[in-house]
Amino acid sequence: FLAEVMDRDEPRAIGLVRRVAAYLETQLALGREDLTTLIALWFVEEIIDDERLLGVVEAMPVPLMHAEIREAKGWRKGRRSPNRPARTTRCPIQSASVQTVKYSPEDEMELMSRLWTPAIKDDPLKFVLFTFPWGQKGTPLEHFAGPRKWQREVLQNLADHIKANQGRVDYDTFRMATSSGRGIGKSALVSWLVIWMLTTRIGSTTIVSANSEAQLRSVTWAEITKWLSMSLNSHWFEVSATRVMPAKWLTELVERDLKMGTRYWGVEGRLWSAENPDAYAGVHNFDGVMLIYDEASGIDETIWSIAA
Repeated sequence: FLAEVMDRDEPRAIGLVRRVAAYLETQLALGREDLTTLIALWFVEEIIDDERLLGVVEAMPVPLMHAEIREAKGWRKGRRSPNRPARTTRCPIQSASVQTVKYSPEDEMELMSRLWTPAIKDDPLKFVLFTFPWGQKGTPLEHFAGPRKWQREVLQNLADHIKANQGRVDYDTFRMATSSGRGIGKSALVSWLVIWMLTTRIGSTTIVSANSEAQLRSVTWAEITKWLSMSLNSHWFEVSATRVMPAKWLTELVERDLKMGTRYWGVEGRLWSAENPDAYAGVHNFDGVMLIYDEASGIDETIWSIAA
């Protein structure tokens, strides 16, 4: 794909490579060395035959990518670092993304019963306080007691809305817009809502968009994956570039034991286009739908009307 773009639009191809590099640097900063190395390894193997793209990467200040390029070139000549196992798959990231049961069957069932009980399922604030390691030593949240005051208010408003609509057939849609400055936790709140919906509304569909592709991929999606990695049930889901889906073992359990469909269960990062607003039409799911727009002021009005 990059090679094809390079032939038609070299600046765009370079931009794509820069975003991959920025993503890798973000993951490294979060301490995900193993996963990041696999992604870099896969990416370099994809571009190793294209001297133009290889030159673009080598000209960028990304030491991890440079190391992988040297390793890939050596591997092709029959050499391999004694610290690196032999490569047994074309795309190692696929095997790295597969999730398995993390706890004992008894503990797993206990976790499910807690997360799916109405006390937590229908109260996003309680869900956030229960699911993430607030105040736990050795975690990124070691020095945080919980959400900020304004975030708690939003989560509580949603809980009140759910309570007010319990049992109603003609229920009201929850609609909310938040205007604020930068760095106060909007993307964190988005992440909590996404993970809450994904966890507690089995079979539901969540669509996340932003005012630009860079915002969606580099900020919003990075924040979602960061918080998901800290959640008690992170092993329930598998993450790709712009999707979060339930793990295979979980869908099999839900379909077999709960007799529920899982075909539309997941989160999708979706780009918008004023020229093609119908991409947001027809989004419906009996198990629940959530639409989230990050940095929404930059989104065209036609998208809002179609989504509504």
